[in-house]
Amino acid sequence: MNRKAALGSMQYEIDGFLCLRQGIILLSTHLKTLKILIYADFADFFATNSKEA
Repeated sequence: MNRKAALGSMQYEIDGFLCLRQGIILLSTHLKTLKILIYADFADFFATNSKEA
């Protein structure tokens, strides 16, 4: 295996790793946003129900 090919395959691995990392960051951000939205919905729900009671 020549040097250029070795560097090329290493670059693919690095790109793959960065892609994966970016994906994980995006996913965790989405989950946080989703959690906030769910909590907000629950807070709304409890607020409206406690007013009626």
